[in-house]
Amino acid sequence: MRFSSLHGALGLAGLALFGALGVLSTDGCALVGGIHDPGPTTCIDGIKNGKETDVDCGDDSGCGKCAGGSCSADADCASVNCVAGKCLAATCEDGRLNGVESDQDCGGWLCASEGHQCAAGKLCRSDCDCASGPCGDDGFCKDSGAKSCHCADGKKDADETGVDCGGLDCKRCEETDPCHNGVQDPGEEGVDCGGTCLETCNVTQCQTDADCASLHCVTDPATSAGHCVDATCDDNRKNGNEVGIDCGGPDCPACMCGSNPECPPDTFCVALGGALECATCAHSTTSCRDPEKPCLVCDSGGCTADEDCSSKVCSQGVCASPTCDDKVLNGLESDLDCGAVCPTKCPIDGRCTQDADCASNHCLIPSGASVGACAATSCSDNMQNGFETGVDCGGPDCKPCLVPACSKSSDCEPSTFCVENTSGPQTTQCAACAPDALHCHDPDPSSCPLCENAACASLDQCLSRACVSGRCVPSCTDTFQDGDETGIDCGGSCTPCKEGQACLLDKDCATGFCNSSHTCALHCSDGVMDGDETGVDCGGSCPMGCGVNGSNCAADTDCASGYCGGAVCRPKTCIDGMQNGNETSTDCGDPACLGCTGDHCNAGVDCIMGVCEAGDICE
Repeated sequence: MRFSSLHGALGLAGLALFGALGVLSTDGCALVGGIHDPGPTTCIDGIKNGKETDVDCGDDSGCGKCAGGSCSADADCASVNCVAGKCLAATCEDGRLNGVESDQDCGGWLCASEGHQCAAGKLCRSDCDCASGPCGDDGFCKDSGAKSCHCADGKKDADETGVDCGGLDCKRCEETDPCHNGVQDPGEEGVDCGGTCLETCNVTQCQTDADCASLHCVTDPATSAGHCVDATCDDNRKNGNEVGIDCGGPDCPACMCGSNPECPPDTFCVALGGALECATCAHSTTSCRDPEKPCLVCDSGGCTADEDCSSKVCSQGVCASPTCDDKVLNGLESDLDCGAVCPTKCPIDGRCTQDADCASNHCLIPSGASVGACAATSCSDNMQNGFETGVDCGGPDCKPCLVPACSKSSDCEPSTFCVENTSGPQTTQCAACAPDALHCHDPDPSSCPLCENAACASLDQCLSRACVSGRCVPSCTDTFQDGDETGIDCGGSCTPCKEGQACLLDKDCATGFCNSSHTCALHCSDGVMDGDETGVDCGGSCPMGCGVNGSNCAADTDCASGYCGGAVCRPKTCIDGMQNGNETSTDCGDPACLGCTGDHCNAGVDCIMGVCEAGDICE
């Protein structure tokens, strides 16, 4: 570790630089990703401890929120990366100094495992962080000089939690780190990637072994989805660099042979260490024990011609080691002097076994084969290939990848759906409809209704439930009864229907009246007391007032006489201030008027109380 000596070596200017990069706090203490190292419970030790809810993160841990947590600013996240209100996981390509990086997008165990070591002049903690030279005492990578990374010395030293594993610089220890144990643990989206792991998945989907370069397709019993896994020495397959099933090559035990050898193709039975083994070459022509064919000679073995050597290069009587510039297809090259171990990548149509062999970063391997050819890539081939960071997006050539506000319609409120934004930034959003079927961002593209003017094949696709001439149109103009219409292009959310058209409610009708037969009608002429009428076709909103024939009323305007008394239409004479007609007293006592109170009467019917007392006076 180098930070302990920075104060004296850098002075104030150097400390200011480190502070600006978020590596030192104002009190001079070490920071990584802008997070203060609190001591024993640290936010950068690669261990879930203290109040952390996951490795080096958690709402109340002081480290910042974990990937997937809600945020409003970068500072809320352990990764210092808040996008669309969610904390993203720290990566070595996000343009931020975060995670266990020693400088922006380089250094630390995660970036080192992905080939992102720091260039000269970048900040470092140890030689492990630097690409070309050692980490100087001033905390910066040098451009040359001997370096020694403690992660490969066979000891548990520096800040390692196991032998050559753990800490800030070394790979994760498998026994304690589920994200580096070669198993898809609960919460991971793939083997050691996605979900709770920092590394994002780039899993090759498969249905059979033939779909995989490793010839090994594994099905997840929980999801029934298949994905390719790396070749191992115990998978009962000849794959990877093996020369036989689970034997030979640089990683697996040697393949053995007897007096009647049956070695795999392209191998020979040779004497090695007192035993007979199947090998790709013999150390000399005298160590070849194969009765069926002459053995190729390994590097540094004696030879008389190029054909004697496994490298196909015989130089001055000795088999030369293969190189990437010997003009021969040999060694681990995928094609002539390119791919695999060579710095030069193979061109289009060059032989390849993996994307990394190709300059295009796309190796197209036919189904059932283990070798393919380098192919050109496209931003519209529905595959993540080349230098894309997502399917047909990202990288130097394609459109930016979506920054999702939603990933599927179930993330959205009811009656809204997850669609791609067709204007502005490449994002997803919850909306009532999609501009076209291609912009429905859901596992089931048919789940999103289409907006007005979108191409359609049936009315079921349109939000308006109206598809005319292959386009979604507003349902109120499509000459069909659809949507919530009660008639053709009327009623419901459309304009009210005319008299005689179907209806459910009064508001569906231009007449303002939906009768009991669910038909729009002029209720003031149908011979029935309906609507707001107080009598048959009179009163209420009808232009004709009701007569004084006992019709009910609620207001004077309901009556032709202009007088509603006791909820019954009465003659105008009942309110003229005179005794006339059949009245027994002024404006009362007439059967057409109200009864009297304390006034002259002839009988009880003339009185409100129904009692005409002696003296002809209403009670």
